[in-house]
Amino acid sequence: MPEIKLTPEEIRYISLFQDVTKAVVRDCIIDNENNRIIF
Repeated sequence: MPEIKLTPEEIRYISLFQDVTKAVVRDCIIDNENNRIIF
């Protein structure tokens, strides 16, 4: 299985999302084309 490498920006978004929702995040995709972040 390929290794997932997160950017510092993705790590910040994951941390914020987890702090707000108390949910566990496994991955983060920043979709600039559609102005959204997918967890």
